[in-house]
Amino acid sequence: MKSLADRKPYSLGLDVGVASIGWAVIEEPEPNRPAALIRSGVHAFDEGVEGDIESGRDEARGAARRQARLPRRMFWRRQRRKYKLLRILQRARLLPDGVIGQPQAMHDYLLKLDADLRRAHLASGDRIAAHLLPYKLRARALDQALTPTELGRAFYHLAQRRGFLSNRKSMKKDEDEGVVKQGILELAAKIQAAGARTLGEYFAGLDPEAERIRKRWTARQMYIDEFNAIWQAQAPHHPSILTEAFRSELYRAIFFQRPLKSASHLIGRCELVPNARRAAVADRLFQKFRILQNVNNLEVLPSDGPARPLSAEERAKVISALTSEGDMTFARLRGKQMLKLPKGTELKVWGQDEEKKLPGHRTDEKLREVFGERWDSMSDDIRDAIVIEILSFEKPQALERRAIKAWNLDPAKAKELSELRLEQGYAAHSRKALRMLIDGDKERGIPGMQDGTRYGTARRELFPESFKSSEPVDRLPPLKKAMGEVRNPAVERTLTELRKLVNEIVRVYGKPQTIRIELARELKRARKERERLSKENAAREKLRAKARARILAEAGVQEPRRSDIEKALLWEECEGQCPYTGQSIPFASLFGPSPQFDVEHILPFSRSLDNSFLNKTLCAVAENRDRKRNNTPFEAYSRDPKRYEEILARVRRFKGDAAEKKLTRFEMQQIPEDFVSRQLNDTRHAAVKAADYLAMLYGGRTDANGRLRVQVSAGGLTAHVRNELGLNAILDDGGQKTREDHRHHAVDAIVVAMLGPRQVQILQTAAERASAQGRRLFASVEEPWTGFLDDVRKAVDSINVSWRQDRKLAGGLHEETNYSAKEHSHADKKGQLKPHRHVRKPVDTMSESQVDDIVDPIIRERVRAWIALRDAKTDDPKPPYPVSHTHDGREIPIKTVRIRKTIGVEPVGMDQTPDGPKPGPRTRYVKPGANHHTVIVATLDKYGNETRWDDYPVTRLEAHRRHAAGRPIIRKDWGENRKVKFTLTRNEYLLVRDQEGGDRLIRCISVSEGANEFRLHTDARSATEARKPGSGARIGLSGENMRKRNARKVRVTMLGDVIPCHD
Repeated sequence: MKSLADRKPYSLGLDVGVASIGWAVIEEPEPNRPAALIRSGVHAFDEGVEGDIESGRDEARGAARRQARLPRRMFWRRQRRKYKLLRILQRARLLPDGVIGQPQAMHDYLLKLDADLRRAHLASGDRIAAHLLPYKLRARALDQALTPTELGRAFYHLAQRRGFLSNRKSMKKDEDEGVVKQGILELAAKIQAAGARTLGEYFAGLDPEAERIRKRWTARQMYIDEFNAIWQAQAPHHPSILTEAFRSELYRAIFFQRPLKSASHLIGRCELVPNARRAAVADRLFQKFRILQNVNNLEVLPSDGPARPLSAEERAKVISALTSEGDMTFARLRGKQMLKLPKGTELKVWGQDEEKKLPGHRTDEKLREVFGERWDSMSDDIRDAIVIEILSFEKPQALERRAIKAWNLDPAKAKELSELRLEQGYAAHSRKALRMLIDGDKERGIPGMQDGTRYGTARRELFPESFKSSEPVDRLPPLKKAMGEVRNPAVERTLTELRKLVNEIVRVYGKPQTIRIELARELKRARKERERLSKENAAREKLRAKARARILAEAGVQEPRRSDIEKALLWEECEGQCPYTGQSIPFASLFGPSPQFDVEHILPFSRSLDNSFLNKTLCAVAENRDRKRNNTPFEAYSRDPKRYEEILARVRRFKGDAAEKKLTRFEMQQIPEDFVSRQLNDTRHAAVKAADYLAMLYGGRTDANGRLRVQVSAGGLTAHVRNELGLNAILDDGGQKTREDHRHHAVDAIVVAMLGPRQVQILQTAAERASAQGRRLFASVEEPWTGFLDDVRKAVDSINVSWRQDRKLAGGLHEETNYSAKEHSHADKKGQLKPHRHVRKPVDTMSESQVDDIVDPIIRERVRAWIALRDAKTDDPKPPYPVSHTHDGREIPIKTVRIRKTIGVEPVGMDQTPDGPKPGPRTRYVKPGANHHTVIVATLDKYGNETRWDDYPVTRLEAHRRHAAGRPIIRKDWGENRKVKFTLTRNEYLLVRDQEGGDRLIRCISVSEGANEFRLHTDARSATEARKPGSGARIGLSGENMRKRNARKVRVTMLGDVIPCHD
């Protein structure tokens, strides 16, 4: 740790991703004037989510466990419910006495009961009736007197499958519930067409071997109606048993469903009103707030002048339309029915560049469809109360009854209301805060958002305490304490690791003068946006592939470069016509040493620093260099109105997603003053959160002296600076940025640390001088200090990438498949006996090569024949499943089979007895899951010298058992002449000797007996890329190989210091 006297003023650069943070400490004797690179590094960690976060297909790490826990819980509750029902029926003498205390005993009891009923009531050899026994009893119960046992069996059968009961808050997606309801409606139509009175009577008339009964969507109400019908028909025959008190008890036992657990405690707290919970997005107050926020921020961008806000008349018209008509696109707002804006005028919501429409009052829009004109005639208080009440209901039936009784809706509309889905989620503020922001404070004379005040101004005036600088802290506090609940697990993990890293940097170097931070786009975008962008990128990649093929075919370029493909895409966009001159552009003329057409920046690059596809088009070489030059299209051509209008007409014919935005740039009369500087200020929610968190070190993003302490870069300029300063060559990547080395994050962090207003000015100046030096984008950029590139190279070469350590036992203890309790054996092809277990496998997923593993020889041949038919290359539909025959003549479709599996298993769920664990009814045999750690044990000779190292992995299941029993998780005693060298778990480090005799730092990826996998600490390739043949990424080491390479376990600190690890 440096003494206070040794500490120098510095800026801290942070390149923050979803699984790593690059950092750089750069000396700054004066603000924005970097003088030296003090240190840089990379801290890596596992993402806070699982799945592909970039494409939006990610989920929280606990999601899989929750999804597995739900079926287990439902299964237990179902078993408990059926057990209680059997006890009730036995007590009422509707079923015979018997042992039912354990699941197996209950199963045996029901098998015997059904066998007795078949013998008593079914003709021998009647296969169909044997399948349908419970349904036959339910159908007969409507017209004939049943014996108590038959009636008890019919009631019990109703409880085995109770049908779907809709819950307004439990369905994940509307389309999920749509599938269920469609299936229910189709089944109801079949029941009616068959003339059946109940569900059971309909199923009793089917042939289950021809038409499947299970796997159908049924409604809970179907079972309730059948229960009532059976009770009404059988009550006269059993008056002493079927009493009203027993009916209530039996009904509850069959149909009781616990209400959803309240999640109100998970609703976040309001940012403005302490302890108040946030309002629902569907709340009418928030809907009004959102409309006012967007309309107050809406700007008109004329083609011939600066941006302006809406006039009072325009504002009132837009608010009225959004409130009464719902969402509105910008195109519609600009049109003749609304604002009647001149041609070429654009609309933009300040701070939201990507928006193309304004959300309206979506709650009123949906409820207006149900209540009709009556909805608008109600007072706001009544409508607010109705919405709040709707949001509180869980059961559609209860809401339906309330709508009829309290709001005078007819049954059809009440049902429509019960099925209505309002917007999900919660706002950032409570209802009290929203009310104040909208109305203002009349007593203090503070106008609200309904008076036209923008949100930021209204918040500052009404809640000034939310803007007050807090007391600076010496170290960042834990995330939850500082920021409350962060519901995005990826952001939560990243900010937690950011806290640890920044606190360590502050401990060693003191507080930075300035923190500059850049967040990865995956952290800044919501899942839906990432999913949309992923689809757009996939579509764009198809266009690029098509363009690549065309260049090869028509221009003869064997290996098209990135710039060549961009030219081809621009050619397709403008349909092969120069937008400035109208000249036809032959496709092949774009390529080669002397192309006739340039890729041109619509807004001059030196003034916009925008090198994106959105700011590019094609232009004839002479026109670009003699006329367009360093001007906007308006500046270059507006003095010739006819010519300018011809250019705009050609641009209006552009094809593709970017056409509309490019037209806006062609029409732009002046580049906004903040066009470049806004790239130094990222306003997305996650970026603001990260900045506010770091700003706690200073009491706010701007300190008490008014100096900006925390700056969030939007990321557009980093690549330019990295390229122009020659930093892409640091990691020997051929001049291109590489993502295969974790240290590229440190290189980016170095750039981010220097990326202040002064650096932007340097870039703009270099861009202006580019053409004079014959360079495309920038003239040569002077190094920030003498020897800059060498300093960076040395610093990056010395980086040791640190990783988040996690030795927790949390995780899957074993694989999900259950294997047979008994171990069997079979002869292999050489005649040797091999042990195996049995496991069930669906025949649909089996291949011909797996058929030999089927245990039963008769079933094996039937399935073999079926697979041959299934895999035959014909247009015939899938053949019916093979069948097996029971002793009573029933045909059972073979859908799953027992197969042999040579595998090591462990028992779980053993009964604890005085004599130790013993197999019981809950015991299952499973394959252990991942290994938790491995122990490296040295064998010593009689002189105490180490002669051999062995590695002994310990599964997570075994580690958990040791912990549960109160024993040490890591075994230390290995007997005489043996000692533990060290243990290894994932993401721990070894120093090993390389071929040249030096030390290499490697990170543990996984542990397995004799095949522990390691990678270089800098290797950032994915697991898929690392497994590719010839990648050279994977380093396999057994215990003995570790000894031969002089392995030593070490710890890498957050800042990359390597220290010995003695465990």
